[in-house]
Amino acid sequence: MTKNVNTLLLETEPFEPEGGGISGFSIEYLILNYNELAELPFEDISSCLKEFIMNEFIIQSADENIYSVTRKGKIARIIHLAEKKKLQPALKEQYNHNPEDLILALLASNKIDEWSQSSFTATGIGIYLHQHTTESINDAITILSSKNLMATEAPFRNDRFRITALGLQHYLSTVRQTLGLDSNTGILTPVAEEYTNDKFMNLPNLNDHIKENLNSRWSETEKCALSEAWLASVIMLGSLLEGVLLAVLEAAGKKALNATSAPKNRTSGNVKSIDTWTLQDYIKVAIELKLIPSSIEKHIHELRDTRNLVHPNKQLRENIIADESLYRISREVTETVIDALQQQ
Repeated sequence: MTKNVNTLLLETEPFEPEGGGISGFSIEYLILNYNELAELPFEDISSCLKEFIMNEFIIQSADENIYSVTRKGKIARIIHLAEKKKLQPALKEQYNHNPEDLILALLASNKIDEWSQSSFTATGIGIYLHQHTTESINDAITILSSKNLMATEAPFRNDRFRITALGLQHYLSTVRQTLGLDSNTGILTPVAEEYTNDKFMNLPNLNDHIKENLNSRWSETEKCALSEAWLASVIMLGSLLEGVLLAVLEAAGKKALNATSAPKNRTSGNVKSIDTWTLQDYIKVAIELKLIPSSIEKHIHELRDTRNLVHPNKQLRENIIADESLYRISREVTETVIDALQQQ
């Protein structure tokens, strides 16, 4: 299964505006710390890094083993997250807001959504707020500091800024509402990746009731993932896969019923009603009808199997750990199926 290496790299810690505390990284570091990258060929990762060097997203050390992310590379991460709709609207469309408000929101983020970054450098702020000029950001920092709404971490770290008690009160009473953030959402709170009804509208011949159900299931999946409930996320993705295939095959009608792999009643020999088929049946018929590519059949059956983790005995017996890596793989399988179906 093809994975977007560029996307995976941009979402690693070294590309965070403050670098995640990592000044440099190697391919070995990426493989050892990110399971999705560990599953990819070494050559694919190396090729992507070469492309990033050409785009000036990273620079290579003299010994060619260590890479460092440039300001341009870190901004590329922010743009990427905006394109994937993972950024809060206030940060995605920051040009609509005063840099003073945005800076206070950044500094308050660790108080609101438990963001690990307790303070920010001017450089980091500038990367987050790349739609504003360096001059306007520096002016905003000067104004906020003069009003005692933010301060440096003197005497030890004069290059880092934190929010003051007065600044937090001002943020909670005024800025939060101005930026359209609710009490539980900080400006750095990731936005769930959601399929909208428009996405499901492209699936062939489905009524609105079915589309609403599919969209609701996707939203439930996102909520589970955002809470790091990986087991629930994987089970929901399996549920969504079954719902999508059932709906599309029912819409296909006689074409699905006449498929060679359509399950038959042992006694009568007649094809069973589609709504009584198993997920395995749905997958076989969908592949036979070329609704989804046969190249991903193995991965779809793996998702079908992980969906059965809803049964505790299966998970205990097979010692399967439902973690973020399993969720990401399962999600990619589901997205691949949906993308294939909407092209019919």
